Amino acid sequence: KATLAITNYISKTFNPTSDGHVALETISDGYDEGGFAAADSVDAYLARMEAAGSRSLGDLIEAYAITPHPITCLVYDSFLPWALDVAKKYGLLGGPFFTQACAVNHVYFLIHHGRLSVPPSTVPVEIPGLPPLELADLPSFVGAPESYPTYLKLVVNKNINLDEADFVLVNSYYEFEDTVVDTMSGEWPTPVL
Repeated sequence: KATLAITNYISKTFNPTSDGHVALETISDGYDEGGFAAADSVDAYLARMEAAGSRSLGDLIEAYAITPHPITCLVYDSFLPWALDVAKKYGLLGGPFFTQACAVNHVYFLIHHGRLSVPPSTVPVEIPGLPPLELADLPSFVGAPESYPTYLKLVVNKNINLDEADFVLVNSYYEFEDTVVDTMSGEWPTPVL
């Protein structure tokens, strides 16, 4: 049985309904009445979401623990690496779902591990599994880190605890990015699915 957890604000705003195959539950991002727009800054939103989200996700896991269908595995958006800490606290399997292409995720992985500088020190950039990349071929945050420093930090920090994840899910087709997927599978600390 699958359950999708969305924020209270999203639930109130869009009023989604379950199709019967996937249950819908809510967690708090700390801005239940206004969502992201109610925060003073991106940093403020992320900090409050981590605190409130960790607490309310834990409450949800505990509520399901006494049902016939306890939560046993947590797949979370890769922008919320704190969710893995919650999964591990409750003894669950856990792993991120990366919504961007493998190549983009691999670039951020290399930055996180200090193997690619921001901005790149030389161009074209050589990344195993990819053709040589010009600055315009890289994610915009990489070529112009000063443009949105908070967002650059956010996308790079998606990799902060990958070594503790049980798996990594990526939104891609193997046939589309086979070389980079194979490269990632050899370099990333957990299986890339």
